[in-house]
Order: sequence, then C-alpha cells, then structure tokens
Amino acid sequence: MIQPISGPPPGQPPGQGDNLPSGAGNQPLSSQQRTSLESLMTKVTSLTQQQRAELWAGIRHDIGLSGDSPLLSRHFPAAEHNLAQRLLAAQKSHSARQLLAQLGEYLRLGNNRQAVTDYIRHNFGQTPLNQLSPEQLKTILTLLQEGKMVIPQPQQREATDRPLLPAEHNALKQLVTKLAAATGEPSKQIWQSMLELSG
Repeated sequence: MIQPISGPPPGQPPGQGDNLPSGAGNQPLSSQQRTSLESLMTKVTSLTQQQRAELWAGIRHDIGLSGDSPLLSRHFPAAEHNLAQRLLAAQKSHSARQLLAQLGEYLRLGNNRQAVTDYIRHNFGQTPLNQLSPEQLKTILTLLQEGKMVIPQPQQREATDRPLLPAEHNALKQLVTKLAAATGEPSKQIWQSMLELSG
C-alpha cells in the first residue's frame, strides 16, 4: 500500500514548519527507506495474521500521524523502529508457539505432564505453560529431551481388602494368559508370584 505524498501546506515555504534545512525531513520516503519498511513489513505479516494495511495504520497511529498525513522521510526512523519492535514480538510469539507444539508431544508421554507442572510451580510460580517465555519453554523442552527432568512415579492407589470385581478378575486373567504365552511360564506360577508381590 503506497502512502500519500504531498508538499508543504499552502503559504508555508518548504522546510519552515519543522525548523529543518530546506527539504531535509519533509521529503517523501526515499525508495531505499520504503524498501526497508516493506521488507520489515513482509517479515511481520509472514509471522502474524496482520494485513499490510492494518500494519500501516498501526505504525501511523504509533508515531502520531493523522489518518491522511503522508509518511515523510523524517518519520522513517520512528516507523522503522516501530516495525522492528513488532517483528521482534512476532518472532517471540512464533518461537513460543513452535516450542509449545514440541512440548505437547512430550507431555503426552508417561508422567511428563505432572513433571512439567511440578517444575513450573517450583521455578516459575503459578505461571500457566502458555504464558512462559520462549527461553523458559526451551529450558523445559531441553530437560525433557535430555532426560534430566525429574519424573514423579505414578501415584499408587491404596490397597483395599475387598475381593476383586468380576471385570477386574477377568482383566487380570487375560494379562496372565498373555504373559504365560509370551514367556512360556505356567499361569499358576505367575498367579503365585503376583500373590507373593501383593503380600
């Protein structure tokens, strides 16, 4: 989207309004300046859902330009800084989304979700996972990848003295049959071992 270009207000000599040398900052953006802004804008839009027109409007608002005022050469440093900050924020957000997706794969395994919850609570307080910084997410992901995260053991249910329900007995019986078939060990011996383990 090309920005409107206009000269000084009627009756005002060029450059007088801003105490700048004649024409210094009141020139339209140079093609080099425009290319630089367009390049930054392309990077921002590739990482976000924002449209170019929306970005232009945001930049103009942030640097204090009214809706129909042209973007001039003197506005370039502020506009470039504004876009650079937007790009940095977009890159952080994109990086965090990628790390969260990778973490999601690990959280499905074993007791990793509880381990990560405990780690976050201990190191970052009650911060939700999706509000951690990319650096914090990277630390957690690295610990999981390298097997250095302390994984809590699944909590054991307290033993009860009640007899097994028919469904529980059938499930155990099927497991014993499969184990006997896989190992060649007699079912009776497997049952005996289980009884000894359970006390």
